[in-house]
Amino acid sequence: MISKAVSLFPSTVTWHLKKLQTVGVIMQRSSGEGKGYTVAEPDKVAEILGEYRESFSNTIVDRFYEMWGT
Repeated sequence: MISKAVSLFPSTVTWHLKKLQTVGVIMQRSSGEGKGYTVAEPDKVAEILGEYRESFSNTIVDRFYEMWGT
């Protein structure tokens, strides 16, 4: 569950996921076990996060960038 992984309330995670989905950063997918999300353009997101990485103080951003960064 995302909320446990990021230590946020489920309602907070849902709010952010809806915003990210609205602007096309992520896509929702359905599976037999419920909802899931996929980064729409991981290379593009990694590039943007890498460009602005110094302004973030968030380990989640660091982890994402490490997975997809160039």
